[in-house]
Amino acid sequence: MMWKKIKPYLLYFSIGLNLAFVLFIGFYLGPWSGRGSHRRTDRPDPRRFLKEELELTAEQWDEIEPRMEKFKQKAQEVRAEISRQRRKKLDLLLADRPDTPAIEESRRQLREARENWRDLSSQHFSEMRDILDEEQRRRLRSRFSELSRPDTPPVNHAR
Repeated sequence: MMWKKIKPYLLYFSIGLNLAFVLFIGFYLGPWSGRGSHRRTDRPDPRRFLKEELELTAEQWDEIEPRMEKFKQKAQEVRAEISRQRRKKLDLLLADRPDTPAIEESRRQLREARENWRDLSSQHFSEMRDILDEEQRRRLRSRFSELSRPDTPPVNHAR
């Protein structure tokens, strides 16, 4: 008799707990939580930024566009290599019997891949800088500083 009175309340309580659990996990792992993805979604579209905010001329755009495409292709390859090296290092670190020399070699390869990324980015930035005028370079440097260091106020390079 008592079970019949409590049964609906237990059912509602169970449904409520399950719903609360699903909502908690959803908020914890959802795209708004900042977890699960290292990609920033607030970065501007580089093409729009270059054309509108830097106010590129048609001649400048004709020089920059093929370089951007070339950089984009190389950047995808380098980022894929960095990601592969990270996974490899993590697998070695989490192995049942960690192999110290292999871990050190993996770290060296990851550092090398990151250095390749820095070199590629620097080269691309230098090529861009050579095409832009002084005011455009200042705006690009300012934007680059803002996007590179989101936790600090933007650096004012116009002195």
